[in-house]
Amino acid sequence: MSVPNFLSGNFRYLSRPGVTDVNTIISDLASELAANGWTDIGSPPGGGPFKSPVNATDGSYFKLTLTRVSATALLLLINDMFGTAINYDTSGAQQYIDAGGTEIRCFSGPDYVVVESMRATPEVFWAQRLNVWPETPGLVRPTFVVQYGPRDHSGNLGNLTWAFLNLRELNGGFSNRQGGHVIVRSGNAPGSPIGLFVTTSGAYMFEPLDLVDATYTSQPSYLLGRCPQCLLVDQQHLAGTEFTVPIDTGTTGVFKVSGLGASSTRKVAFRKG
Repeated sequence: MSVPNFLSGNFRYLSRPGVTDVNTIISDLASELAANGWTDIGSPPGGGPFKSPVNATDGSYFKLTLTRVSATALLLLINDMFGTAINYDTSGAQQYIDAGGTEIRCFSGPDYVVVESMRATPEVFWAQRLNVWPETPGLVRPTFVVQYGPRDHSGNLGNLTWAFLNLRELNGGFSNRQGGHVIVRSGNAPGSPIGLFVTTSGAYMFEPLDLVDATYTSQPSYLLGRCPQCLLVDQQHLAGTEFTVPIDTGTTGVFKVSGLGASSTRKVAFRKG
């Protein structure tokens, strides 16, 4: 066996308590992304845009631009390799922190960046290049970059569940795609499992977050890819809960439950160790 492709490669985690100015987030991300092989292509450098490593197979990458709106408001914008804004609001997504200080959690790797503002109601920004293994990137369909932002560029709060990921389609449009395996339950109806997801021995189960072209307007439904360094867990687990998960024989990974809301009885957990 070997570590699943979407769980292999570099990953980093940083927690910063008591952040009172989003400039701290920008500074921390500059360091974290550089350690993951991202490039600051700003002029002058120091605040981005930050360019992810280029995929050697299809040349895909995406860029993250960070703008300080105020001490407590950060604007984040994602563009794909064609320059298309991936955010549902193409002017970017805002994320707030509290004036009195907020813990910021950053999960990052060559193909993804997650910024969590752990307010009373957590606000999460998330962008990833989908892992298409064992397919060849870009062979049939373009490499998809998905993005989620808690607010629009004006600061209006959106849906706070992980199912509202935005991605670029072939025609340049956008769509929401709910992730997770399509499994069979009672009555042979495809859907999501109901209740606590455990083995017969009572051990917790974990699954990849797969993005599927599930418009149901045609068949078959295509697997667009899976989110790197990310697993789905049962909805009962609180944000910040950590699990040590076997990912290969003798190899484990530590995953931390996100502050994103549940969807289809599932929450998202990102890798931290």
